[in-house]
Amino acid sequence: RNLLRRFTAYPGGRPRGARFAIFGAWRLDLIGRRLVAPDKHLVILSSAEFRLLERFVETPNRVLSRETLLPERRATVAIDRSIVLQISRLRQKLAAAGGDEDLIVTVRNEGYVFASTVTFE
Repeated sequence: RNLLRRFTAYPGGRPRGARFAIFGAWRLDLIGRRLVAPDKHLVILSSAEFRLLERFVETPNRVLSRETLLPERRATVAIDRSIVLQISRLRQKLAAAGGDEDLIVTVRNEGYVFASTVTFE
């Protein structure tokens, strides 16, 4: 039972003790804060980009509003366009590193969806 509890994905996020999030051929080191591309090269992410990607992999295939993605700016996120810029930069880095599919999908008037299956190790 303890093994199942540790390695079962919880609906509210990643399982306890998980170090890596794997989506497609990508590997995100959640502790070392590194993203490894499908061609095994390291993709440099800013702190904001890492936090965004971490929130996406913890809740894949669900629409996340801007308020959910930037809880620290909840009061001003409706007029603050920095989330659009951060997601654009994250998309560019994913595409430049060999990601031919669009992992982050915009849902008009609702938010963004991370369109991939995520497993944790």
